[in-house]
Amino acid sequence: LGRPLADLLGEPDQARALLERLHAERRIQNREITVCDPAGRGVELSLSFAVLRDAAGAVNGLVAVGRDVTERKRTEAALRQSEKLAAMSSLVAGLAHELNNPLSVILAHSTLLAAGGAANAEARATKIIKAAERCARLVRNFLALARQHPPERQRVVLDQVVQETAELLAYTLRVDGVTVTLDLAGDVPALWADPHQLQQVLLNLLTNAHHAVRTIDPPRDITVSTRLAAGPRVLVRVADNGPGIPPAARERIFEPFFTTKSVGQGTGLGLSLCQGIVESHGGTLSFES
Repeated sequence: LGRPLADLLGEPDQARALLERLHAERRIQNREITVCDPAGRGVELSLSFAVLRDAAGAVNGLVAVGRDVTERKRTEAALRQSEKLAAMSSLVAGLAHELNNPLSVILAHSTLLAAGGAANAEARATKIIKAAERCARLVRNFLALARQHPPERQRVVLDQVVQETAELLAYTLRVDGVTVTLDLAGDVPALWADPHQLQQVLLNLLTNAHHAVRTIDPPRDITVSTRLAAGPRVLVRVADNGPGIPPAARERIFEPFFTTKSVGQGTGLGLSLCQGIVESHGGTLSFES
C-alpha cells in the first residue's frame, strides 16, 4: 500500500510499456511478466488490468488482478523439453546424412589440394569453406534446438527461423519424397519473441505435415509462407496436401494428450504446447482442413 504501481511491475521498461498500453487500450488481459517477490525470487505472473470510470466516463481508478503461474510455467517448460527430445531421434539420423554431403565436398577438395594440384586452388578452397559453413550451421541449429533454454524474448527475424527449421528437417522430408516450398515475404518486421519457442512451434507443425503427407501417393507437398497481415499481425502458414483432419478430431485437436497418430508416433502434447507458446506471445493458432 502506498507504493507506485510501477514499482511492483519489475523492470522500469516493462512497467512503462504496460502502463502505456493500458493508457491506449484501457484493458490488458493475461499479460505474463516476471517480477521479484520480497525474498528476491523470480515469480511469473499473469496480469489483467482494466480502467475504472465514473458516471461521466472519466477515468478514476484501475483494477488489476495478478495470478501466480510460476509452477504452471515450469511444468510447461518441462513438457516442451520432453516433446523436443521426442523429435530428436528422427532428427539425429537426418542430421548425420545432411552432414555427409558437405563433408564429402570438404574431403574431396582437401585431398586434391594436398596432392599438390595447384590448378583452381582458390575455387577449391572456396568450396571447402562453404561446405564447412553449412556443416557448422546444421550442427549449431540442431544444438540450439536440443538445449534447454530459459524463456528469453529478443528481436527475431521470422523468415530466418523458418529457414533454419526447414533445413533441420530437410533430409527426413527428402527421403519420403516431400517437396518443401518456402514462400517468405521478406518484409515481415522483426518480432519480440523467444526464437527457440518459435522454432519448436514450426518444427511441430512441419512434423505433423510430414506425417500427413506420408499417407498419400506422390506428389507430397508442404508450403510454409510468411506474411504481414492487418493489425499489424504476422501470419505464418504451414500447408500440406495430405488427407486433411478427420471431422471427429477437429474439436479436440488442441486438447493435451489427444492424438490421431499410432502408438509410438506422437504424445498428443505437440499442438497443445504450440498453442500455449503462440498465445503467450499474444498470438493465435488455428487450423483449416
